[in-house]
Amino acid sequence: MQVKAAEELGAVGVIMYSDPRDDGHVTVSNGYAPYPAGPARNPTSVQRGSVQYLSVYPSEPTTPGYPAYENATRIEGWNIPKIPSLPISFANAERLLEEIGGNQEGRSLFGRVSQTKVKLVNHGSSKLFQLVVRSFAYCPGS
Repeated sequence: MQVKAAEELGAVGVIMYSDPRDDGHVTVSNGYAPYPAGPARNPTSVQRGSVQYLSVYPSEPTTPGYPAYENATRIEGWNIPKIPSLPISFANAERLLEEIGGNQEGRSLFGRVSQTKVKLVNHGSSKLFQLVVRSFAYCPGS
């Protein structure tokens, strides 16, 4: 929903990252080894997930409420963002925060304009790539 809120407030794109402060006490800065050697989030990991507006309607975007068959009637899809979003690692986010003048200790931002330009490109497509077929089998138990 962060991308939806940003879009509604006029943002032209969103860069998102997982902040180690959200991980509680188990962080690299508290002496825990990063995954895979330990339990802390690896600073180079990138979050996965969807930015689809599932609260609007939880469905395939172009066929809301109906199966996405090959010959289904499709719409433009209004539960997907109109702006690009890019997940980055915290290691990359630290560099961007440093550039725009964020306070590293508290990582609070002061709203300064940075001379750094970031280009976000969305290479996604709403084109139907292939029909997905699911097979089910029943194996009777003893």
